[in-house]
Amino acid sequence: MSGSAPTLPSQVLYLKNWKITLPIPQASDPNTPKEVFQPELDTYSIDPWFKVAQDADGYAVQFRANHGAVSTSGSKNPRSELREMVDNYSGTSSSNNMSWGSNDGKTHTMYIKQKVTHLTIIKPQTVVGQIHDANDDITVFRVEGNNPGGVSTTAKIYITDGNNTHGYLLDSNYTLGTLFTVKIIVSNGVIHYEYNGQSVPYTQTKSFSGAYFKIGNYTQSNDSTAPGEDPNAYAENWVYDYSVTHQ
Repeated sequence: MSGSAPTLPSQVLYLKNWKITLPIPQASDPNTPKEVFQPELDTYSIDPWFKVAQDADGYAVQFRANHGAVSTSGSKNPRSELREMVDNYSGTSSSNNMSWGSNDGKTHTMYIKQKVTHLTIIKPQTVVGQIHDANDDITVFRVEGNNPGGVSTTAKIYITDGNNTHGYLLDSNYTLGTLFTVKIIVSNGVIHYEYNGQSVPYTQTKSFSGAYFKIGNYTQSNDSTAPGEDPNAYAENWVYDYSVTHQ
């Protein structure tokens, strides 16, 4: 990053191997969320869904998705979330989608330095980092507010195991606005985890292909799961840094 203050997300995070799905509709189809690909993503920002933020911990990219937003065809939940692509790609072709496997002979890692700043009210839950394969999510970091129906200032952080949303409890009393780090390492069919730099005594053994990482905010709230929620209620996280490797 240069000496001047960053004004674009791409000046805070390296984005040449990502696309983003946003909680706003495409201009041509109000029922489909807008996606932004490279090279447009390098100069893209939209307040408040995907923008530069700053506090005492430094510069970050703010990811926000509101309860009542448009969602992808495979989910009713809204998102402001990056999807891994091949590095230095250009254009919308699906051939640019990153795709790897748990037993392909490589070690795949994703590290995220982030904080959750806000949750919805009725079902105050969000996902802030995923491995997804060709069909479904494999494992994610899931944040669940401790005060459903009110304002959550603390939350539990779980590692999910497929459809088991509570595979492992990482933190029972995370304070919103607090910086934390997570890391996923996939090698030889085994998934390892780290939380705040410490190895987690929990692994998953899985065989999957067509995989890719996701970073950002995937709000776990919609009219079916949280009836009566304010459409403008939102979940939000700030991402300060990340790294992804395939070696």
